[in-house]
Amino acid sequence: MRVTWVLTSLLLASMTFAAEYQPSAEDWQQLQQRAEQQQKNYTDLNTKILATLGITHKETRVLLLLDADAVPAGSQLSYGALQDLLQHVEIAAADMDGLFARLKALPEAHRTRVQYLELLHKVKNLQRQCDQDWGRLSDGESAEREKKAIRTVEAQLKAARETQKVIPVAPLPRGLCLTWEDFPCIDGSTTAQPLSAMIACRLLGLRARWGARTVAFFMGFPASERVLYPISGASTLPGPDAYYDRFPGLHLSLDLSGTHEAYQNLTLGVCSLILVARPPSADELALAKEKGIELDARPIGYDAFIFLLNNKNLLNSLTVQQIQDIYQDNILNWSELDGSNEKVVAYQRGEDSGSQETMEHLVMKDLPMAPAEHVMIEDSMSSPYMLLPYSSGGIGYTFYYYHTVQSPEALKNGQQAPIVKICAVNGVAPTPDTIRNRTYPFVTEVYAVVRKDQPAESSAVRLRDWLLTPEGQALVKESGYVPLPVK
Repeated sequence: MRVTWVLTSLLLASMTFAAEYQPSAEDWQQLQQRAEQQQKNYTDLNTKILATLGITHKETRVLLLLDADAVPAGSQLSYGALQDLLQHVEIAAADMDGLFARLKALPEAHRTRVQYLELLHKVKNLQRQCDQDWGRLSDGESAEREKKAIRTVEAQLKAARETQKVIPVAPLPRGLCLTWEDFPCIDGSTTAQPLSAMIACRLLGLRARWGARTVAFFMGFPASERVLYPISGASTLPGPDAYYDRFPGLHLSLDLSGTHEAYQNLTLGVCSLILVARPPSADELALAKEKGIELDARPIGYDAFIFLLNNKNLLNSLTVQQIQDIYQDNILNWSELDGSNEKVVAYQRGEDSGSQETMEHLVMKDLPMAPAEHVMIEDSMSSPYMLLPYSSGGIGYTFYYYHTVQSPEALKNGQQAPIVKICAVNGVAPTPDTIRNRTYPFVTEVYAVVRKDQPAESSAVRLRDWLLTPEGQALVKESGYVPLPVK
């Protein structure tokens, strides 16, 4: 009996049990304050919509005499759309009022973790909905905005084709036989900027240098990232977006549009080749189908999806299950994972960003994510590097290539101690070797995408095919991506 007790004690001592975090009185108070603030936001939004409609709370709410399709002065929405928005906001505001009353009346004995999560998710959902409704009032329906943007681009393309100027032939190309005249217009993900610049430099015989550009501001301070500057002669304008005297009329843009817009631009014919971090999404394929276009996406290299923590976080590795639990709000405090007693702040990216699409499908496996506590500000790749230094309990995500080649941390070039750190997954840290052999769990592909209606002899298709050759793969590696396995 004594032996059994000792063995049991030793077994228990060897196992780690992390207590499930129970929301504190302070957590409940913060939740109630958040709900109260959201009530005020809905009141302000309701008042703003009424003012836009030209009526007050005391006046009639029936606007049958108004032309539903007419647009009032200073508005992006028609009277009919404003009425629909007002009705939607009133229903949401009533839900918010009921939720706040429920929070205030909830007895202490019923303030459990389950109740807290249920109410927290409802508050966050209503907060996100309110933010979207403010956006609709300010900018119009997102779908309509996108359609309008597409129509604008199509009109600009038509005008550009009518006034197109011939770019003079420049030096003899290297590698793939392309000239200034037939070099394809390239767009893509933010992370593909150095690769796109290096392609232009290598194939057109240009030199290049690394520099920095400011992409966002946070707390009054600029956030910068590394970019690759082509050098093609004396510039007539300062900065990265310069025209060059040596090749008049040629402008090599360093600003790629981002994944979603790049797919749109390829479909619309704004560009002929895109370099992106994911295959096309459902809405991007829908636009292509609407325009009668098929997309041809092929991997040209490897990247990885990584998670970042504040450097003070006691943990250095998380399992896939733990990451999924964090982003479903199943884990609320780092103490549940044997970390410090600190609230988990799980940052998310905005919709349609390449990072968010990858997070939802590659990491979450389409499990429903909890409403975002915070969306990474500015919708910029640099946002986790701006937020995590001020959030010791924060966790965010990005791509390995961006972190090592372009990020604010990469810009330091090892001259300062990092404030954020890469979190290993299942005990495996992302490195070129673990990405190539796929022992790191979240390996992603980098794609070169063209339209299927482009002929095989077009410069875009030839460049795509060249990137898959040993010479092209050497350039992919030189740019910082992990090349494909040698066949």
